[in-house]
Order: sequence, then structure tokens, then C-alpha cells
Amino acid sequence: MDRPRALTATALVASGGGPWDAGTGVVVSRARQRVVLVFEAVSEAVTAARRAGAAGASVGLAVGELSTGGDWWVGPALDVAATLAARAAAGQVLATALVPALAPRNGERWAPLGLLDAGVGRRLEVVELVDDHRPAATSAPVPLPRLLAIAAPFPFVPRDEPWSVLEQAWAGAATAAAPP
Repeated sequence: MDRPRALTATALVASGGGPWDAGTGVVVSRARQRVVLVFEAVSEAVTAARRAGAAGASVGLAVGELSTGGDWWVGPALDVAATLAARAAAGQVLATALVPALAPRNGERWAPLGLLDAGVGRRLEVVELVDDHRPAATSAPVPLPRLLAIAAPFPFVPRDEPWSVLEQAWAGAATAAAPP
């Protein structure tokens, strides 16, 4: 067994899609349409992520400290990349803002998506690798807070009459007329 060591690396998690070239990535795991790779160079991870996205995979990238013992890898970057891949649409590459900050500029365009709960107990700034053939997302999918994500004990029922009274009052306020 190899002696454990820690290093700063880029984790890539891709789910779904067709075949693509992983380049110099070290395969951490591969199961059920999901592959987890580690790259020593951020630029190589970005290149592989672009290929995976073009093949239709949902991709997450994160840079961070990882520990390895040769046949095993652990570290928060793997968890963050997996969370981002789970939230990405097919063909979309999501990354922490640190990825483009550390990657040499090779013509990639990154669109900021804002803060996202990345599953490591804090919110991280997330960006999207913009494909010139696909418009950037306006925002990352945001899950509902736990309190709101519960099943309602009764279905939503529209209130047409009170709503119409509110609309009339609003229209009256806009024209400075008294409400009915």
C-alpha cells in the first residue's frame, strides 16, 4: 500500500453523456454513468470538462486539497465536484470560482452563477463554463430550504376572488383612484 499523501488537485465528476477523452486524469471511480477523476493541472481538468460537457455529461469541477493512498482518494473537492455535477444540466459544466482563477486563459469564458450550497457546510461562488453554442444559464438551480421542501398536508388552492380585489386595488393605486 502506498504511503498516504496530500496534494492540491482538481476534481472532476461527470454524470451521463457519451464517451469522451479524460486526458491525463486519474480515475478515482467509475460506476453507473458516473466517472470521478483527479487532475494535477487545472487546465487539463478544464479541457476534459469541456469534452465531457460536449458529450452531454453533467460536469462539476472543484480545486482543493485531496489525500490519496494510491488506490483511494478523499477530500472536500471531490464532494463539491459531485454536488456541482448533480446540479448541472446535461452538457453543462459548473465549477467553483477558484477553477478559472487558477486555470491559464485558453479562451474559455466563465459566467458567474452566484453563491450555491456546495454540500460542505458553506456556500461557494459557482461559475459555468460557457459553450459558445449553448447560452449560459442565468442562475444555478437552487434547492428549496428544508422547511419548504416538505410535502404540504393539503394542496395549493387558488383564491380567485381575493386576488381580483387585489388586482383592482393595485390598478386603482396606479391611476390614483380610490379602491372599490
